[in-house]
Amino acid sequence: MKKVILLIFVILITLMILVDAMYASDVKISKEKVKQGEFFEINIEGVGYKDAFTITFQKRKYLSAPGVSAVSHRVVIPVDVFDSPGDAEILLESKYEIPLPRKIFIEKADFEESDKINSVKPLSGSELKRYQKEQDILSAIYRKTTRYPFFITIDEPFFGSPLETKAEISSPFGFIRKRKVGKSQKVEKVSHGGIDYSVPNGTKIFASETGIVRLAQELVNAGNTVIIDHGYNVFSVYMHLSQVFVSEGDVVWRGDEIALSGNTGRVTGAHLHFGMKVWNTWVDPKYFLQFMGGSK
Repeated sequence: MKKVILLIFVILITLMILVDAMYASDVKISKEKVKQGEFFEINIEGVGYKDAFTITFQKRKYLSAPGVSAVSHRVVIPVDVFDSPGDAEILLESKYEIPLPRKIFIEKADFEESDKINSVKPLSGSELKRYQKEQDILSAIYRKTTRYPFFITIDEPFFGSPLETKAEISSPFGFIRKRKVGKSQKVEKVSHGGIDYSVPNGTKIFASETGIVRLAQELVNAGNTVIIDHGYNVFSVYMHLSQVFVSEGDVVWRGDEIALSGNTGRVTGAHLHFGMKVWNTWVDPKYFLQFMGGSK
């Protein structure tokens, strides 16, 4: 009986130590309020390099990665354009399975909505199979966390423009389009996951920030596409390109010429679709770009 009591006592002491260690970590959330289509950062100080945290937000799970210092972890969390406004819970869990609930307020963003209903041709059987394979590839890319020492914080926009001259934005981020696919009478609402620059075919496209090319290939809908990994699950995406000058695995620097604009993929005319993804969620490029209208 004494051995049982002693064992229980040891277990309780161990749990108390683990709880103290968990709550001793300093959790900092970069913002108290965040808009639909925005993002926020979580920095956890006073933890080991190999410690792992799972963050649950809006029923989506994210994993932390070692931060800039040897005793910190960080994670960038996206807010989807369709996440409901209001108080939202952020749940942090470690390998000890002790949850640390936090709160953040999601503000409604006013996205424009089209009055037109467009008819869209459905993908053929072969195109659909190809599209599904592409989604698996893209999901794997966006799940990969790369740690870059130079990527310290995103307190304010610091990415450069993908264009060297100013250009008109023909379709803004979050613009809601209405469509019918094939013979279906169902009207779907689709949010635009980036910004469309009205530029002629063959316009030079530049890397908006330093990173590693994770994808440089033709996609069914997006045409010739380049995806650059900037670290901590932050990616810039360049679509509908006529020519691509980089390959998967290349390291590119801010301002490097990576492609020429075009009209590849399922589009009606030449333009550059530029987008930013955090994990696998589109976020508004205005929170990254220093200048929205161009000029790198």
